[in-house]
Amino acid sequence: MTQNLATNPQFDTVNAAGHPLGVAAEAHSVGNSSVSVPLVSSRTVVEGGKTVRFDFTSAHPDGTAARLELTDAPTVTGHEYTLIVLARGGTTRSDQEPAVNITPVLTGNAPARPSRPASTWHEYRLSQAAGSDQGTGLLASGAQPGDWIEVRSVCLVPEGNYTGPHFDGDMNTGVWDGIPHNSTSTLAGTALPVHSVTSYGARGDGVTDDTAAIQRALDVPTGETRTVHFPHGTYRITQQLTWDPYRAHLLGENATVYCDLTLPGDQPLDTFERFDSRTYAVRVLSTAPFFFGNPPISNRTVVHSGIEFLAPERDQNRTKACNGLFIAGQVDDNLHTNWGDLTYADGRRKNSNFTLSNMTFRGFGVAACIGSFTYMMGFRDCAFMFNRTAVYLPRDRSRDVPVAGERFDDRGERIYFDTCDFASMTYGNYTIDMEADQTFKFINCSFDWTAQLLRAGDMSLIDFTGCHFETPTAEFNRSAHYGYPVSATASQPQPYPYMKLEAKSLVSISQSFFLLNNRAEKAHYPINYLAEGDAWATLNIVESFMLFTEVTAISGGGMRVNISDPKFHVDNEHIPMLGLTPKHNKLHSGIYTPGAWEFSNGNMYGNTIDNVENQTGVDGMLCLYSVAGPHNLATLSVTAPLNGAKAVAGLCVDLCFGDLPTQRQPNTNITATGICAEYLDSSGTVLGRYSFNTAYVQFTPVTLKHHEWSRVSLVHYNDSTIWDHGVALNNVELAERVRFVITLRGGAAGNWLLMSNAHINTYG
Repeated sequence: MTQNLATNPQFDTVNAAGHPLGVAAEAHSVGNSSVSVPLVSSRTVVEGGKTVRFDFTSAHPDGTAARLELTDAPTVTGHEYTLIVLARGGTTRSDQEPAVNITPVLTGNAPARPSRPASTWHEYRLSQAAGSDQGTGLLASGAQPGDWIEVRSVCLVPEGNYTGPHFDGDMNTGVWDGIPHNSTSTLAGTALPVHSVTSYGARGDGVTDDTAAIQRALDVPTGETRTVHFPHGTYRITQQLTWDPYRAHLLGENATVYCDLTLPGDQPLDTFERFDSRTYAVRVLSTAPFFFGNPPISNRTVVHSGIEFLAPERDQNRTKACNGLFIAGQVDDNLHTNWGDLTYADGRRKNSNFTLSNMTFRGFGVAACIGSFTYMMGFRDCAFMFNRTAVYLPRDRSRDVPVAGERFDDRGERIYFDTCDFASMTYGNYTIDMEADQTFKFINCSFDWTAQLLRAGDMSLIDFTGCHFETPTAEFNRSAHYGYPVSATASQPQPYPYMKLEAKSLVSISQSFFLLNNRAEKAHYPINYLAEGDAWATLNIVESFMLFTEVTAISGGGMRVNISDPKFHVDNEHIPMLGLTPKHNKLHSGIYTPGAWEFSNGNMYGNTIDNVENQTGVDGMLCLYSVAGPHNLATLSVTAPLNGAKAVAGLCVDLCFGDLPTQRQPNTNITATGICAEYLDSSGTVLGRYSFNTAYVQFTPVTLKHHEWSRVSLVHYNDSTIWDHGVALNNVELAERVRFVITLRGGAAGNWLLMSNAHINTYG
């Protein structure tokens, strides 16, 4: 509890004759004993309560002053204190300003320049170490007869650079009993002692090495808790800081901690493992006890805010200097052998139930690493910018064989991020890299200009709610320009998916917004798949808006994907397929699904790789032209079951053409001129038809290549469709099958059309 040491802080016991009862207020001359001191009296003010009043009856010669002592509370020489005085001044001389000047004085020392008192109540503060003199209050100089000073309250706090509220306490109006007053007011009772890092020698000029000074401020004695205040400035550190979030609550005023670290052996960051705690600027190490890993009832939430952690770049290639926060609890060595019998005395300590808020982490290799014994912590209103990786959770290591001095177990549960901004993470690195099987939750977060969002390790659970995901392709150009590791094929679909789901991981995204490969000039599209995952991994997307440009499919692997109530623009020609794998294909036997295909101008044959007539080396279905179609037109159609009404249905197929050597017919160009989707009921009646040739979306004809593949696709979004004129629009939800029809122009008897890699997807 913050303590007001000032006795009788509201001067309730000063009598009308000016003689104080107990200890209230006195006046003494300074510099010349013959100088008269002001008269001391007490009066009631309209705002309520009393004041002590000092009336000057004679002039002060130069070099003299009157010390207005407001309290004789005992202080300890060399200890830091903050004095807060609420005062005002004036004069009884008509049409004149007061001549008196005042300044706070603490134990006889008044370092500040005196100033004219305000005519309204004004707060005067002074923070410094106490001296040997006990005179504390105001120093008045230059007074002329008729000048006066009134003091309404006095507060003496036993912490240097206290920035909390000025409080008067709630003493009764009786005579002070000589016991220092502990305020029980709500505001004062909840405030922690405030220690400024500048009181410990920190300069905050961006040049001076402030490591030792800041560490002294963070080294809070056992059993104490304080707020460590960082005034506005840039505080350069060159070595790792150790911070206990339960003892030291951080509070900054737009302050920057400039992490200019020299790593062990003066080696660059890339020579160390990312989980090496020595490479981090701040080691977050709790001393809060947890019995059997569970928080005690007395555990409280602590909040830290208002500081930017910034790392420099070492060269023109923007090489990262160090990592940011290494957040880990601690455990005594005996727990390696006595894991099942834990007590407070065993030394197990967890980071838990604290929040970092309004902080920025910029320019690190890894901004925050979640180490052992850390759970139920959060980041709120924080910004992660220009890091390689924002959050890293290393995979679990053996309890008995620590790696790089760290265990990496029993951690990572229920870590949350609320209204945080993740921006400009670099290509080749995952913004959120979870190697371990834990739970992260992101609420109302923004992931802007992030090349790769997430890696989810085996058994990990990650939830995104109300988030914004954006990957402008300019980010890849920026990464290349600044020397980030962009591959030589960055203009092609990237080798890294936007999200990678490993083994039995689960990622859920709800009520969120995707804007991938966004660029006015559609020159290249780095992200080809939204996510790639193993067969047992699961991706759920619910009630989310997706605006994709040239994203081929949501899934780039065999993972389970559940899409519910997706939203797309009606004019979006880049609605993705669900996945180009057998698991997502409604053609249960792929290209060879019996009864699925129809060709209007000839016969169809299976064409395997070992077929002597297969000139492409790929399994496929061969359509042999027997006659030229009317006006050289032909149709190729494929039908698949819907299994219930779906928001999206899509076809993707590779086509090429040639001629049979035995027919010796000249090749004729074949062009796919159009494609449409038809929805059929159980009897085969067309309930609705959508052509990929509307006022919103135009189909670009595809001229097929000789023995080279061209892709033809249509992905149809039902919720905002423009149905073809003349086709029934009612009861489309009764559809049981979907049929895709490709219109072909050209071709002659003896030509063949080969199909391969055919996929029909439905979802939503």
